[in-house]
Formats: sequence, C-alpha cells, structure tokens
Amino acid sequence: MVQDPVKPVPMNSAYCEGTQWSDDSSVSMVPVPIVALLFPHTDMYVIKPEVYLQQCAPSSQLVNREVIVSRNACIPAGLTRLITLGMWQWCPAYVVWVADIVHQDVSKD
Repeated sequence: MVQDPVKPVPMNSAYCEGTQWSDDSSVSMVPVPIVALLFPHTDMYVIKPEVYLQQCAPSSQLVNREVIVSRNACIPAGLTRLITLGMWQWCPAYVVWVADIVHQDVSKD
C-alpha cells in the first residue's frame, strides 16, 4: 500500500514495526441474494496506512515507511460469499508496517 524510497537515517533515529489482523470484509452493491454473486462488492472498512503508521509516530517524523496488506486468508474465507448467496464476504487481512522514526532536534539556543 505504501512504500517510501529508502533514505539515509541519522544516528538519533529509531525503528518501528508492527503487525495486526484487520477486517477487510465486503458487501454486494446489489442487495439481492444469488443475483449478488454476479455483481461487484464494496469494502465495508477501508484499510488506511496512516492509521497503522500513527502507532509509531507522527507522519512528519517517519521515513522509509512501508505498509503491506496480505489478503491470503480471504481465499478460504471466500466460502462466506457462497454461504450468504453473494451478499457478504468475510476477509481477514494481515497488515504489516515498518518505518524509521527521525527525532527532530528541538533544542533552542
């Protein structure tokens, strides 16, 4: 989802990383059972990289950011789309984020 080009990091920096499962479920745009199988779905929850990176530090202090969303678990969970006749699909997404935190020097003369 997000990947910054690699930047040199000063000595007073820190490293932040994390992982989390997130709900990436979707619902049919046409709320008619069986017919919904043929129509596209829309996401119920939008996975935003900023939400995960904020756990590290404010975005102005982050460099070399990377957020990856793996939806591999959605494949077996796709059975929920058949069970609900196309109305809803459960999708557990695995979010991984890493970033370097650059501490800004706020010392005053």
